[in-house]
Amino acid sequence: MAAPAIVDTSAYEQGAEGLITVFTLVEHPEADRPYRRALFPSLSDYKTAIAISNVLQRKGMGVGAIDILIASMALNRNLAVITKDRDFEKIQAVERKLKIEWVQ
Repeated sequence: MAAPAIVDTSAYEQGAEGLITVFTLVEHPEADRPYRRALFPSLSDYKTAIAISNVLQRKGMGVGAIDILIASMALNRNLAVITKDRDFEKIQAVERKLKIEWVQ
């Protein structure tokens, strides 16, 4: 069995399976199936996101706040992110511990 991973909205829309965040649930309310549990960001996730955002801004690398939060949630829980969104490459460039699984 594969290790748990956070499925980004871009991967959810392609049928990827895994943990979802509240952000995917807001975009896709139908994702709220009984066997799914949406992850919510913690204070620690927000602090991590702010630190990553500061580094990205200093390097002139624009990334959306939600992607940074999802990456922070994955980092703080030692989970991979399943995605097709290439903005996660920018985050990984400044936060090498971020694990990414790509979908087509």
